[in-house]
Amino acid sequence: MFDTKVKRLLLDGGGGIAGVEATHLNKGDSISQLYAPSVILCAGDILFAALDLDAQKAGDSSHTGCQSVGWDADLPPDSSDRDKTDEFAKSGYPLGLMLNIRGQRFVDEGFELRNYIYAKFGRAILEQPQGIAYQVWDADTVDWLREEEFRDDIVRKIRTQSLEWSAQKLSAEGLTDPHTFTGTTNHYNAAVHAHRDEHQDVKLDPSVKDEFSTRSSRMALELPKSNWALPVEKETFYSRSSNFGYNPSFGGLAVESSTANVVRNDGFPIEGLFAAGEMVGGLVYANYSEGSGWTAGAVFGRRASVAGAKRAQQQLKRNGVKL
Repeated sequence: MFDTKVKRLLLDGGGGIAGVEATHLNKGDSISQLYAPSVILCAGDILFAALDLDAQKAGDSSHTGCQSVGWDADLPPDSSDRDKTDEFAKSGYPLGLMLNIRGQRFVDEGFELRNYIYAKFGRAILEQPQGIAYQVWDADTVDWLREEEFRDDIVRKIRTQSLEWSAQKLSAEGLTDPHTFTGTTNHYNAAVHAHRDEHQDVKLDPSVKDEFSTRSSRMALELPKSNWALPVEKETFYSRSSNFGYNPSFGGLAVESSTANVVRNDGFPIEGLFAAGEMVGGLVYANYSEGSGWTAGAVFGRRASVAGAKRAQQQLKRNGVKL
């Protein structure tokens, strides 16, 4: 099905959907018209064909209005791998540190559980110089990383026996200030130990916001790490270059909530045109929790399917077809 590209939506005499016009990429770009009383849009640039029918936009379609994740910097900048799905995402920062090319931290890596924050941290990386960040862990934290993202056959990890050596290795990957890199990490480690000295009852628990942080009466970082603040000081050290990964946009088409019927700018539905999945806009802004996209896809997919099937039945009955 990936060899057939829908280019245009066909209309009936009353302005409703009658089918699609498609190009068959594996058949010399031949064009055919496929007739159907209901069409469900899920993803792709068929969005623009809907806009040509005066479909109403919804949500944020700018470069910041998207699921933006930390992404493997070794990959081509404009592609991924359909078979490996999200294995190139790099979201191990809650248990380590994330620094830019100047050797400075720029987010609170322990601000929130990964499932609630991973979809926006990519934008924070994009805003850094060169759009690059380095994620760093040590021997005590690397085993906590997700195997899907960090196993050796999916990612190239830099292994060294000291932070200074890590900084030198990362200099070959764009780090411009190795001295600040090691200084930032050592200052962070000091804040972690100061917190431990005062809060010996606090225990690490990656499954909750454990308040295992860098805050203490003795010292406080300008940019704290609020949870899961383990020191990065035990060899072997591991580091990884990450950049910005753009996944689905938060923008899309406006739909009726009960039927997923796409609506025009005048607020009336385009009969027979439905949307689900990434095509529905306006559900979330700036960030979203993991799994909510699947839930929205299931909900609007079912509503679109039910309403689309109902319209198809009505059209068939109108044409004298017995069901």
